Amino acid sequence: MHMKFSVPTAATLLASGLLLVTGHTAPTPVGSPVVVTTYNITSGIPPEGLSSIGFPIIIHDAVEGYSIGQAVQFGHITTNQGTLALQPYQNSAGSTLVRAVYSSYVPGTTTSDKARCRNPGTPDGPVIVCTWSVPAIYNTPYYLRIWHTGDSTWSVSVNNACLQLPIPLGTFALPDDAGLIQASDYGFVEYLPWTSVEQPDCSTLPYQRSTFWIPAESTVWGFPEQTGACAGEINASVGRLGTTLEVRSGFPGQTGA
Repeated sequence: MHMKFSVPTAATLLASGLLLVTGHTAPTPVGSPVVVTTYNITSGIPPEGLSSIGFPIIIHDAVEGYSIGQAVQFGHITTNQGTLALQPYQNSAGSTLVRAVYSSYVPGTTTSDKARCRNPGTPDGPVIVCTWSVPAIYNTPYYLRIWHTGDSTWSVSVNNACLQLPIPLGTFALPDDAGLIQASDYGFVEYLPWTSVEQPDCSTLPYQRSTFWIPAESTVWGFPEQTGACAGEINASVGRLGTTLEVRSGFPGQTGA
């Protein structure tokens, strides 16, 4: 059954008590997302955590500037997070591509993968960013996967039915005590041009529509919420169809200016 409902703000959820339903504490998102929803894998998780996880995401409609993805938490320190995201953009030739990105916010992350990963050197930003561009294929799931390859090393890839083979995004190393991936974290829709804007013009947010699939059969979605300076003013709604969430936000025809 398909159910569509508006996305409330965090204040509305707290007032109603709905934020307590999911059974785990929602982490503090990194960056500046406009919509956030938590996920919780309720069974089949080893005590030490997961050594791999994958997230199918469909981009139906989105413009350059959006970052749509999922976060993972390593170990039991809530700030030890990484995010996997899809970012549509146009290159200098006018072709539409999707930049698949992994960002590590775990202090002490290192990489020797100079072809795909780098240290952006931004205060309060990610320690390491790994990225690769692939053809923009809308309305078909992209599959973002992260897995432990041994010792403290992790790898990330992106795939799509039209790409046929997983494309490496990069390899990096976490501190020895970082731990494995935990059962819960959050999905997000972020508009990157607003990251450094204290009070954007909310009515200019471009339209996007994307679908999040569960990473495991026993996954429970939390209640989506609007976040940031424009919470409650971005025309956000979510449609539930089985175990998927279709998230819409923004206004058709707007450019974010």
